[in-house]
Amino acid sequence: MRAPLLGVALVSFLFVPRVASADPTKQECVDANEHAQILRKQGSLWTAREEAAVCLATSCPGPVREDCAERVAEIERAMPTIVFDVKDGTGQDVTDVALRVDGKLLASRLDGAPLPIDPGTHRLEFVREEGGTLDETLVVLEGQKDRREKVVIGGAA
Repeated sequence: MRAPLLGVALVSFLFVPRVASADPTKQECVDANEHAQILRKQGSLWTAREEAAVCLATSCPGPVREDCAERVAEIERAMPTIVFDVKDGTGQDVTDVALRVDGKLLASRLDGAPLPIDPGTHRLEFVREEGGTLDETLVVLEGQKDRREKVVIGGAA
């Protein structure tokens, strides 16, 4: 049972930026694990995943790494993803759209790939390079994968 979890954790680790550049100490590993648990309970899955990735380092004790691997896998299952189908006013696909979620840049271009996002209510701001913006509020459910959202922004290209 450990092998699949470690595989998921390893894949996740590759896509999650490390918080610290040096290998974490034993105490930093334990602290990251505990902090990830708190963040997970608060619904801050994005940040919890980053914290849990810290304690996957080889410098962390084996039991802590195993716990973190299970935590990362659980967070990945719970982390919602959204796929935005962005069109202009004439129905043509557009990708020159940046997406800000609650004021923070989530993607500089929307190309149809699923984007991970914390569950909850979010303010979305779509900004097209050649002009046009769209603000929307969206409620995202935990565990919801590849939710499809159609977005129409601006006029004809």
